[in-house]
Amino acid sequence: MLKRKFGWEEEHTIQAVRTLENTAIVIDPPSLEEVIEGGHPDNRVLECASAVNADYLVTGDRRHLLPIGEYHGTSIVDALRLLSVLTQVP
Repeated sequence: MLKRKFGWEEEHTIQAVRTLENTAIVIDPPSLEEVIEGGHPDNRVLECASAVNADYLVTGDRRHLLPIGEYHGTSIVDALRLLSVLTQVP
């Protein structure tokens, strides 16, 4: 998917996945109510953010996630908005 979505070469994709595997904490969040209809996979993203009480969910998804704005206390923002918030913190 990274290869297709970002146009990366296979080696770059493999390296990115290895980095994530070595640094990520894998969780299995409980299923919550469906926010995006039709069993959309982004519902799992929302469940993960909720399960870890994330302050922010950073995404470029203008179709499904960004319009939600907030989910169970997690602000859903794009990268530019997050950077704006972070630069305002004293």
